[in-house]
Amino acid sequence: MNLSETKPAIASDALVHRTELLLSKLLAVGVVVSIVLIVVGVVWHLIVIGPNGDPRTTTIGRQICLSGLIVLVGTPIFRVLVSGVAFAVARDWVYVIFSAIVLAVLLGSILLGQAHG
Repeated sequence: MNLSETKPAIASDALVHRTELLLSKLLAVGVVVSIVLIVVGVVWHLIVIGPNGDPRTTTIGRQICLSGLIVLVGTPIFRVLVSGVAFAVARDWVYVIFSAIVLAVLLGSILLGQAHG
């Protein structure tokens, strides 16, 4: 066995490992940020509305909660995008196509849901 034959496999394994670490950190950060935003929005809402408050004055709290939900939904979409880029760097075109299809389905479902919602 020639040593030069094993180098691409080792480089590929290192790339896969780095990509998996990046994606796991991305998912963890996305979930934590979304939870923090949702909790801050709920607390803001409860503080502003108080016992006799007007619910119309809690727009900021609702917007913060909405931001948390957008981050929560956007995290797996960004993960698919990063995966597609990583597959392209690795020149694994079959998985680039799969990632593009998954990304198109996710974005299409959001756009369709927005149009009918």
